[in-house]
Amino acid sequence: MKKTLLSICIMLAAVVGQAFAQSNDVAGNKRFTVSVSTGEGGQIEIEGTGAVSKNSVASATINTGEDVVLVITPDEGYELKTLFVDGTDVVADVTDEGTYTIAAISKNMSVSATFEEKTEPQVKGDVTGEGDVNTADVVAVYSYIIEGDASGWLKERADVTGEGDVNTSDVVAIYAIIIGE
Repeated sequence: MKKTLLSICIMLAAVVGQAFAQSNDVAGNKRFTVSVSTGEGGQIEIEGTGAVSKNSVASATINTGEDVVLVITPDEGYELKTLFVDGTDVVADVTDEGTYTIAAISKNMSVSATFEEKTEPQVKGDVTGEGDVNTADVVAVYSYIIEGDASGWLKERADVTGEGDVNTSDVVAIYAIIIGE
């Protein structure tokens, strides 16, 4: 019984030692950690590792020189706003399929992402948000000119001309839209 127990302990020690060696040095390769953090609105998976960050932080250890593929999946009604890899925003490099590849990893890396709610496309001149442009939008712009933010209308919508200010030129622009100019 003692020999069996001793044999089991020796085999267990060998397995643990081998596992420890593999986690630190696989086939002579250094390993690096990729840490991913996300907020509300989506998740990022470090492909092939099972590590998924959703409103949390996830990490995976990758062999030096390997590519790291991040699979970005926004929640329904959300879209990716920023993707920072070691402090650099790489959101423009995300593929249409929602992936980003870190090529040939050679150091520990930090990834963070933010997601934002999608906004419905706005019809230019539709200050009231009804889906079309009409005299109610003219009234809304006049209201914004007189009362500002207290009018309850969004400045971004009331500024039809995009000049950064809401004034009578926005009213003229709405009339031009209404009559089809």
